[in-house]
Amino acid sequence: MNLLNYRAAIFDLDGTLVISEPAWQAAKSSVSARFGHSVSSAFLGSHEGRNVTAFVDEVFDKYDDERRAEVVSEIKSEAWRLLPSELRPIPGAQEFVRALSQQGLRLAICSSSPSRNIDLSLKVAGIEDLFDIRVSADGMKRGKPHPAPYLGTLENLALPADQVIVFEDSLAGARSAVDAGLTTVGIGPNLPSEQFGFCAIQVPDYETLLSSMDPGRRLR
Repeated sequence: MNLLNYRAAIFDLDGTLVISEPAWQAAKSSVSARFGHSVSSAFLGSHEGRNVTAFVDEVFDKYDDERRAEVVSEIKSEAWRLLPSELRPIPGAQEFVRALSQQGLRLAICSSSPSRNIDLSLKVAGIEDLFDIRVSADGMKRGKPHPAPYLGTLENLALPADQVIVFEDSLAGARSAVDAGLTTVGIGPNLPSEQFGFCAIQVPDYETLLSSMDPGRRLR
């Protein structure tokens, strides 16, 4: 897969460029308990890559809109308290992102996180200067796995789908990207996996991507 065939790359954030999911899961769990709901680790895992509103809508389906909005706000506030001390960059992410930028690809973020979390995460990862387009949960009418987030990011790039490549770590995010018509690379320590079989490529880490670039230009 020749990177010169692409004019832009879109990255998910949480789990793809930074490790932040533990903070989000802790926030969801503690706030849910505060409101009298217990959530399992498996259920929290099933919501990786999805926005907080989707989680609250499912767990607090008996609440009215106003009270669900209150829960969403509390989860975001708790996550924001935890994130500054818990955020970690994914190994190799900075080097790979900079390699793409040096090849002339435009870079965009499509994340289920709020805007301020995106800004903080990119700063922690040392790549805040490279992403001029940042699509966040704040502006999403429908979240991942619906294709709307990636379709919106594609619209911001003003490029056809066949000129853009996506990097995603979650099933919800990868499905969103593929259903938007985008070539999608699944990346994560548990890949390759049959669950991600619909992705064009599966790799366990950025080291694999970097080592397969020929020379700094090609993904095989």
